[in-house]
Amino acid sequence: MRKVATVAALTAALATGCGSDGNSTTGLSDGGAATPPSERLSNEQFAAAERLYEATLPMDDLDESTDPEQLRAGVAEVVRTCDEVATTDDELLQALTSNCERLTAFADAAVAAEGCSAPDECAEQIVAAADGMDRIVSAAEDAVPTVEAAVAAGSCRDLLTSRRQMALFGEMTNGFRELGEAIGAGDDEAILAAATRTERAVARAERFPDAHETLAEFRRACAPASP
Repeated sequence: MRKVATVAALTAALATGCGSDGNSTTGLSDGGAATPPSERLSNEQFAAAERLYEATLPMDDLDESTDPEQLRAGVAEVVRTCDEVATTDDELLQALTSNCERLTAFADAAVAAEGCSAPDECAEQIVAAADGMDRIVSAAEDAVPTVEAAVAAGSCRDLLTSRRQMALFGEMTNGFRELGEAIGAGDDEAILAAATRTERAVARAERFPDAHETLAEFRRACAPASP
């Protein structure tokens, strides 16, 4: 689940993370007049979001032989950075950070799923990991309006909303849930089918930009415009 964990970190920390309540005030001046959003971030937004991307960089070093505690440590660093960035009144930054706490529960379930042995235990932990993934995806999707209100259409908005990444992560979520349920039911045919679908989704995730490449793209797409 190492690549899954990387995609989870990018989706939670770097895609959107909280829902819009439909009453966002982003883009309003003090007088209440709407101001058009920029295609790029402000200096404060960029510096804070850049810290989130940088916090995910160690996730690139994870592989299937990595000690599970390194996964937990990498996730903990992302969450710690999120907590620090979250101490802001900026709605966009709040949207980019409020999903991060869900990573801890996902990481714990993913580690437990990798270390399980008994079928019932494996089924329970795999479904728990899928539930954690589902919460990350749902919150990220709910947050899209917040980002769209703060960032004008363009490459920066596309990167922050990460729709393709969220769609693939959602597919992996469904695959893991089906796999866990099939293991719990002892259905060998369903286990094979779910495992095959999940492996294909994870293989596609391998072709997605890693954390270093995503950081570079973020800097190109979202850096404040030169004065």
